[in-house]
Amino acid sequence: MEMKILVVDDETDLEWLIKRNFRRQIRQKQYKFLSAHDAD
Repeated sequence: MEMKILVVDDETDLEWLIKRNFRRQIRQKQYKFLSAHDAD
């Protein structure tokens, strides 16, 4: 089962770092990362 994680941050580098660090789990469909660059 795929776990969804929402990341909200105005730094676009954070999204890249998370996807880089969890790339194996993302490929294996363990995690699905959703991102927003602001809360509006």
